[in-house]
Amino acid sequence: MGKVKDWIIGMEEDAACMSLDEWIDKHSISNRSIYDRVRYGKKPPRIEGLLFPETESRKVFIPLMNFLHEEK
Repeated sequence: MGKVKDWIIGMEEDAACMSLDEWIDKHSISNRSIYDRVRYGKKPPRIEGLLFPETESRKVFIPLMNFLHEEK
């Protein structure tokens, strides 16, 4: 297989057995859609609390993700 496909398969395998925080530490937040697809199917669940309370920028991220995933 190609390197990119192997990389994506590795992220999918990790998503099945890692917590979100562990997974992001290893693969970065920019690849979160892969984690969400593996764990929740097409659409992630509504996020009620902060995932990363140590950073102020995350306070904007959570409401934005909720808004983007609302039923239209």
